[in-house]
Amino acid sequence: MIEFVEDSEEADNVYVDNNYTYVDNDKIRLHEGICKSLNHMYRAKNADYGDSFTKVREEYPNVVLIHLMEKIERLKTIDKNMTTKVDESREDTLKDIANYCIMELVEMQMENK
Repeated sequence: MIEFVEDSEEADNVYVDNNYTYVDNDKIRLHEGICKSLNHMYRAKNADYGDSFTKVREEYPNVVLIHLMEKIERLKTIDKNMTTKVDESREDTLKDIANYCIMELVEMQMENK
């Protein structure tokens, strides 16, 4: 449970969550917005692809490493060439990397149920 503690000059609010104190500032709000956009993208892609990540992972347990390597190579290419031939920006690639990591965490937690 997140509990409000006090106002701070450096931030809008200070909160305590499981004995961890953090400030609610612009970076926290940006992080929350990015996470929401990642979830939106995950839902949309899952609607298009189905639960293909889980299915492939069942056959190839380390498939996340392959996906991450592909995206990291993509990122290197974007950074080197500063342009792309397909409509996938540096930001899109970073979001894909983040979503693959989250998808792997979800699968790991589902296995531990």
